[in-house]
Amino acid sequence: MVADVREAAPDARPPAEKPEREAARGPAGDRVLTCPGYDNAIRWRPGERLEQLFERRCDWLHLVGWDNHLAVDALDLTLSYAELDGLANQLARFLVRRHGVRPGDRIGLLSDRAVDGYVGMLAVLKARAAYVPLDAAFPPDRLAYIASDAGVRLVLSRSHLAERIGDAAPVLCLDQVQDQVGAQSTDRLGPDEAGQPVSNLCYVIYTSGSTGRPKGVAIQHASICNFIRVADEVYGITCKDRVYQGMTIAFDFSVEEIWVPWMAGATLVPKPDGDRVLGRELHAFLRDRRVTAMCCVPTLLATLDEDLPRLRFLLVSGEPCPQDLVT
Repeated sequence: MVADVREAAPDARPPAEKPEREAARGPAGDRVLTCPGYDNAIRWRPGERLEQLFERRCDWLHLVGWDNHLAVDALDLTLSYAELDGLANQLARFLVRRHGVRPGDRIGLLSDRAVDGYVGMLAVLKARAAYVPLDAAFPPDRLAYIASDAGVRLVLSRSHLAERIGDAAPVLCLDQVQDQVGAQSTDRLGPDEAGQPVSNLCYVIYTSGSTGRPKGVAIQHASICNFIRVADEVYGITCKDRVYQGMTIAFDFSVEEIWVPWMAGATLVPKPDGDRVLGRELHAFLRDRRVTAMCCVPTLLATLDEDLPRLRFLLVSGEPCPQDLVT
């Protein structure tokens, strides 16, 4: 998903401003979404890291006086961009000071709470480490295999999931150290505290293993930052959007649900923790939570039988999309 992507869009552009898009005819007569003046050049900047895209959006929102603008609107918790940034800074500082996390370390993320995943990803990257996303629905032997194969130094999790890793890697139960993490400063880590990056590795994500053992795919900051900037311009998500977030972070498609909206300053609306939502339940959730943008596979979309007037942006991928569903 992230290989050989070319991208555009300067940081100075307010998140609500997007280039005008037009539908063009491809060689086979298919309609192709294009941006006028799009030069297809690389927009990743040397040394740029994924967490910096989030931090810059936080800084922009502060600059324009939108400190209370929501990054996450969950059923049981809301977090502004500033609050989410602060929580991630606290956890990053705790990992560095109390657990010796160093640049280049690989840190596993295992939770059944969406917000844990958001804070964990940001914190690990702020500590100049790389994250390895794990799905709580994976069998224990698969979780242990991935942790071992990826060379995970530490797994961030919760008490009720800790045993699922076995002895493949040490587990830090976030619910047991909540007060210690909360005592840390919410300021961002400086270079002297976090250390200098030692590699361009951002995260390692594993394939499904349907043809054998799961295989780790190493994603570089250069590749994923380039992709996020491309998607930010082409998709047209804005800071006014409320984006449904329903996929596990162990599935790479979740990058489009999480990081692209953050790049635009939009609000994530995660599905209820632990629930599989589809059909009438999904329709009610999207309606009641005022969701305006959604990324999904055709199979999930096909379970929605009624219109959703607020839903203005729909990204469907991952599987062939039948013509009757398009219609």
